[in-house]
Amino acid sequence: PPTVTLSIEPRSVLEGDRVTFTCQAHANPPIMGYRWAKGGVVLQGARESMFTTKADHSFFTEPVSCLVFNAVGKTNVSILVDVHFGPILLVEPQPKTVDVDSDVTLNCKWAGNPPLTLTWFKKGSNMVKAQSSHTLNVPFALFSSTLPFLCCANRIILRS
Repeated sequence: PPTVTLSIEPRSVLEGDRVTFTCQAHANPPIMGYRWAKGGVVLQGARESMFTTKADHSFFTEPVSCLVFNAVGKTNVSILVDVHFGPILLVEPQPKTVDVDSDVTLNCKWAGNPPLTLTWFKKGSNMVKAQSSHTLNVPFALFSSTLPFLCCANRIILRS
């Protein structure tokens, strides 16, 4: 089967930037073809040793793979892209009804690269809690009114 090395240029990109994948292969007997996929789904029309596309946030979690084949076998190699993106809201906070004297757990989930810091605010007060977890446990004593809690995601991207 072919010997394959998969590389990417540039190695780190902002969402929407172009990225080029290069599949270097050596084989005896000669290489018969290339097939590219992303997240396990074949990319129609991508049949050369190089593949260029715009990167979106899915490239961070769905690997791009290059399958190279010849008469005696095939080799498949994969790579993830370091795509800087976000924040993207994955789980929107939902209203909660809570029994008197009960605590409540609030959920709010964001995605982003680099990792995000979540900040919870209680509207109308100066109560703030920054954390990496997507849940907030609120003791009954802290929500004595119907004012909502807000969830915000923060990140910093530095471009050189």
